[in-house]
Amino acid sequence: MRPFYNFARLCSAATLTVSLLSFAPATFAEEVEAAASTESTLTTPTDAGSEGNLPQPLTQTAYESLPNANVELHAPCGRPDCPHCNPAPPKPAAPILPWKALYFDNDFSYKTKPNAPHFLGEELKNIPLFDDCCEPSGITMSFGGEVRHRYMNEDNRLRPGGPGRSTYDLYRWRQYVDMKYKDEFRVYVEMIDASIYNNELPVTGIDKNRWDIQNAFFDAKVAERDNKPVYFRAGRQELLYGTPSAVSPGQQVISPLDWANTRRNFEGFRGISKGDTWDFDLFAVRPVNTANPTGGIGARPATTSVNKYDNQRDEADYSRWYSGVYTVYRGIKDQTIEPYYVWLQTDTAKQDPAWADGNRHNVGLRWTATKPLKDECEKPWLVLASDVEGAYQFGTDERQERASRFLHCQVGGHALASAVDSELEHDLLLGFRR
Repeated sequence: MRPFYNFARLCSAATLTVSLLSFAPATFAEEVEAAASTESTLTTPTDAGSEGNLPQPLTQTAYESLPNANVELHAPCGRPDCPHCNPAPPKPAAPILPWKALYFDNDFSYKTKPNAPHFLGEELKNIPLFDDCCEPSGITMSFGGEVRHRYMNEDNRLRPGGPGRSTYDLYRWRQYVDMKYKDEFRVYVEMIDASIYNNELPVTGIDKNRWDIQNAFFDAKVAERDNKPVYFRAGRQELLYGTPSAVSPGQQVISPLDWANTRRNFEGFRGISKGDTWDFDLFAVRPVNTANPTGGIGARPATTSVNKYDNQRDEADYSRWYSGVYTVYRGIKDQTIEPYYVWLQTDTAKQDPAWADGNRHNVGLRWTATKPLKDECEKPWLVLASDVEGAYQFGTDERQERASRFLHCQVGGHALASAVDSELEHDLLLGFRR
């Protein structure tokens, strides 16, 4: 730590020297130049025949030896090596990656900005349609998708029939088409084919879903808030609630479960409003595919249900409503507050008598924060982060009162590469859950 401290102190001294010289009056600047050309302790002349005898940058000690060192300074010093008179151009901000956890949230709007970075495949995004030479139509289309293979080697995984050992291959193909009319209307369709091969143990509901519709919905602009559109969405769609933080990937309330070969999806309605400081998302949906368990006998994700939906059209589970509101507040610097409410209503008489009827309400709050620590040069060298969430659940199952609660906390530290003079970044993560 001693070398780092000395370096920080020198940075501070250099900063002070520059600021004092940069505001020197003309007469004092001339004294500086004269002293720099005559005092050997202040300059190092170049050899004969080299490029000019320019003075070297002044040190703090040399500056203090000059007359009138304590005079209030106002004019630029004019030295070519002065970072105040000749500041370096600011470093360009790192581009925000356009790809998101949900494909329909991808954002390629940067393409309209000058000097925008280039990303692979962007030629297939926001393609204008039906434009003429006079006026754009406002209609754009985007294409995209993925092909994924994963080799699995498992031991003691819980599967139908008990734990066992299995090696197998998982394949997944996804393809989407996204059409928009300005910010007024949108239609999005995404297909999926999830398959499993060479498995010794029975298939589970998150392994297989052949040739089906994963997302198919429309958005319609119904209002504006903070000069941003408010949308009504209807159709089949994935949900993701819980923003990423410095110590957590988020997705803690509802997620598409991307680790699975299939992905969770739902059918229903949403109201989406993103503002300057508050985001609101209201939803009322039903679970759809085999990645959403609903019960035991004949219900997802039992093996019989996997075989049933293998090559058949997915259907919504009409015995369940899953609804609520998720909000995000970003009005405090380096902090995020996320209050939410979720309601699960189950009527198993419509589908699965083995599953308990009931109503469950979940009220929760999540708070994330980051705190950068700076050195003596006012440069951040460590970022402390925290992620705290708690919720209370209450309701009934088969007319019996139920209640539960949880508290989850994570704290961590992220050392910046520039501070440790290394290309590596260091993380520390601690947490507890009750």
